[in-house]
Amino acid sequence: MTLQSGPMVRTIDIAAGSAIAKRRKKKKMMRRRLRRPNGQ
Repeated sequence: MTLQSGPMVRTIDIAAGSAIAKRRKKKKMMRRRLRRPNGQ
């Protein structure tokens, strides 16, 4: 999880803050998993 979307999640965290980042993290992770079940 951290290695897959480490830089992206960190950038969103700093840009959106902590509450919004958590919401976006879950949505982005779910979308990414649906789009790429393999991860890479």
